Amino acid sequence: MINLLPPTVKAETSYAKRNRTVVRYVWLLSLVILIVGAEFAGAEVYISHQKQSYEKDIAAKQSQINGYKDLESQAQAANSRLKAFKTLVGDQARFSSLLADLAAHTPRGVFINSISLTGDSKQAVKIAATANSYSSAVSFRDALVTSSRIKDASIDDISNPADGVYKVNVTVAFKPGASR
Repeated sequence: MINLLPPTVKAETSYAKRNRTVVRYVWLLSLVILIVGAEFAGAEVYISHQKQSYEKDIAAKQSQINGYKDLESQAQAANSRLKAFKTLVGDQARFSSLLADLAAHTPRGVFINSISLTGDSKQAVKIAATANSYSSAVSFRDALVTSSRIKDASIDDISNPADGVYKVNVTVAFKPGASR
């Protein structure tokens, strides 16, 4: 087809086509900007709701943690009582081990009749025993001194009633910490 239009009209037609294309791109760009803005606004709303939800969860967990503080203080009090009890039990004398040690160091011919606490911190235990002979009664004290748990032993008295058996009373001091 032959275009017989004057050159000014041809130029205007060319500019009109270009203008129409530019207007379409401007509208398209505006629409894209509007869609992206809407997406940003939606994301902002979503993030705001998530933030509020997390803050509520954090507050609930914080109140739950505060509820455990009372339990923690009770546990610490129980722990301190347990430590005190453990210290007391650890410092106590183990009389079962002391009795086994006394039995191991008692010579033949000597029989322990009674063991009693004296109340004295230096000479804590009084042992009443019966011996077949005077030398057995004296050797009882000597045998007790050889024990690793006994610090000192002293004979209070040795008596010989008419039946020929010797009664001996020995007071014993234990080494500190050896009865554990």
